[in-house]
Amino acid sequence: MPEAQTYCVPDQINSRNPILVCSAAQASSNGFCDGVFDYIIVGGGIAGCMLASLLLKSKPSPSALLIEAGPDMSNHPLTQAPLACFAAHGSDIDLNYKTVPQAHLDNRLLYEAGGKAFGGGSATNYATWTRGSKFDYDRRGGLLGDSRWSYNGLLHYFEKIERDYISTVAVSESSSSRKYPLRDQVLKAWLGLGLDKIANANSDDPIGCQRNGRELEGWGKAADEHSV
Repeated sequence: MPEAQTYCVPDQINSRNPILVCSAAQASSNGFCDGVFDYIIVGGGIAGCMLASLLLKSKPSPSALLIEAGPDMSNHPLTQAPLACFAAHGSDIDLNYKTVPQAHLDNRLLYEAGGKAFGGGSATNYATWTRGSKFDYDRRGGLLGDSRWSYNGLLHYFEKIERDYISTVAVSESSSSRKYPLRDQVLKAWLGLGLDKIANANSDDPIGCQRNGRELEGWGKAADEHSV
């Protein structure tokens, strides 16, 4: 069981603050396992945090225990600067997944990052946002026989996330006007290989080349699901 972490944990469950957030160690050592909750959510990743948020907003607000094996990343040094995310690879906040052997890559096992923290993978993000391909979402919806998992079925949630900002943080759009000497050459190389230059990476067909945008909070901190 992981070592207990320090979190902002309410003293008790009540109608004003019905979501209790704690580490797995806290849940055991503080006696939370002996309590009674309407819901217990195991895993404080993106899905777990979202589910807890939806429960909190539902009526009547049920009590819920959200348990996460990893730490609270609110003030973790790897979340304070966007490019620090590279240092998270293989660290104690990375689940360090490996893929199955890849038949078209000489059967190699590839590294797959997975955030071991409140917020999950969003806690070790690269401050970028790109929707997936409509083809992939529609294929998944077809395999499940449920259009809610298709691109159009999920589009409402994509747009909701893109509009969801912390109310106390002003949103602005700016450019440093920095010139990257290799950018044009890299773009020419990709176009020469047959990729298209796209105007909007969040269109339903994002396969191509485009300068990526970044979502920054405060003095450059990459926003994560737990804080958003």
